[in-house]
Amino acid sequence: MILEYASNYDLGDYLMITKTGFGEQNTKVIFYKILTCIQEIHKNKICHRDIKTDNIIFGKNFIPKITDFGHCIKCTSKVEGDAGTRAYKAPEIIKREGVVPYDGIKADIYSLGITLIELVTGSYTFLNKKENYKLYKYIIDGNKNEFWFELLKESNGKYSNEFKDLCWKMIDLDPKKRPEIGDILKDKWFGEIRNMNAEQLGNYEKAINLEKILLEKLKKVQAIKEDYLNIINKKVGYIPTVRSLEENSNFYFTDEINPKEIKSGRFMNYIINIKGSINQKDFMNFLLSEIFEEFGKMCRIEKDEDNAKIKIDLEDIDKNIYTIGIKLYKTDEGYLLRFIKKGGTKKDFFDIYERIVDLIKTF
Repeated sequence: MILEYASNYDLGDYLMITKTGFGEQNTKVIFYKILTCIQEIHKNKICHRDIKTDNIIFGKNFIPKITDFGHCIKCTSKVEGDAGTRAYKAPEIIKREGVVPYDGIKADIYSLGITLIELVTGSYTFLNKKENYKLYKYIIDGNKNEFWFELLKESNGKYSNEFKDLCWKMIDLDPKKRPEIGDILKDKWFGEIRNMNAEQLGNYEKAINLEKILLEKLKKVQAIKEDYLNIINKKVGYIPTVRSLEENSNFYFTDEINPKEIKSGRFMNYIINIKGSINQKDFMNFLLSEIFEEFGKMCRIEKDEDNAKIKIDLEDIDKNIYTIGIKLYKTDEGYLLRFIKKGGTKKDFFDIYERIVDLIKTF
């Protein structure tokens, strides 16, 4: 399979690395294009079921494109099955665990609503999807004012009433009340761009300097990612020395470090390069003990006989889907401690990873 190369990264990268949203004016154009893509998918009776910022990429000239159709399904009628990423997953799927048939098109609308909130505000609103989570509870209670008051505190911004009204309709708990994409495209929040053709929309983008704004954000993303690519080039000789790796794909190495000098990166697959001599058993026993002490009843830990492979599962007990695998590999230079994202969002992974890194620094 030959696919177009998307050189400008996914939208999740922009939000996580720059730690800001795109604002209302810029998001109107970006989201308008996203909606037209999803509209075509829906016209063909396909629901995506995993719409999120990580699955929307910027192609050439910053044209947004939808990717990762691993959960898509034909939806001529109601669909079944648990699919998607919890933070973006419609409540009717979570509550019934996908067992009860649901409207896949309306589930996509909910995911688009969460995506819209993130793109504008930069806030990862629903990483914690438990019913007692305050933002989620405000939706359940229909408390729109408290919802936006709390979100504005988290994202430190002010937004138009038109934006709030559109988002609120898209994330309505009742799927039947969520608007169709055609109605969203006509929503008053989009203002003058609602009836624009492709040429007019292009001229509007130039008028608001959208490409320049996105290029500035792209440079920030590239600066961080290129730093790590340079480190890979310097460390590439280490990769063949790794014992029993299942694959030789993208490994991202931090700077020259030891267990007391750990620096974290911004990737889904982190490698901490441990230089020098450590006692493998002592180190991993220490790590297991500290992790259990840190997370307590929140987590379930699985390990192999040598303690070289650990699985931290925070899904079953806490009802959040984030699972991290940790593996220790012997190399000719020392050890590699590899962190692997197995479930959840980037923010979940970052938070857990950084807490564990702090623990390792005390070794």
